[in-house]
Amino acid sequence: MEFVSVLSNMQIAEVAALADEIWREHYGKILPEGQIAYMLCRFQSADAIRAQITEEKYSYYLLREGDETLGYLGFCRKNGGKDEPKGVFLSKLYVKKSCRGRGAARSAVHFLNRLCLEEGYTYLWLTVNRGNTGSIACYQKLGFSNWYEQRAEIGGGWVMDDFVMKKTV
Repeated sequence: MEFVSVLSNMQIAEVAALADEIWREHYGKILPEGQIAYMLCRFQSADAIRAQITEEKYSYYLLREGDETLGYLGFCRKNGGKDEPKGVFLSKLYVKKSCRGRGAARSAVHFLNRLCLEEGYTYLWLTVNRGNTGSIACYQKLGFSNWYEQRAEIGGGWVMDDFVMKKTV
């Protein structure tokens, strides 16, 4: 598994296209189409991804195996507050349906574990839709456990009902 850092406009466009494909296929069973379209535009369009990288200090990577792109990864380092340890927010980990079951998620979590150890971060955390049972099971197998639940308004009249999961490194 190769992790290719997303920096160019062409790579950003590739991530946005992957997001459109993967989100519509995966979330079509969980969320209304209107919410999927809204979230893709707001969080996973090329402009949104570019802003996350340049303004919010997110890192994005394409997951590749040979010449094939399996999916993508997006995360942000969080330095914590006065009494809060440093953690890495695993914001995006998406794999194309045809590539699932090949170890991409496991490789991505190992990649982030190494990054945490090298840079002094003590945990990984993520949000996952409460109805996304397949992903929840996958994250549990990778060592994540439920931390707390959250309901967040994201605009456009939409909300995200998520579990927040955490994995100590």
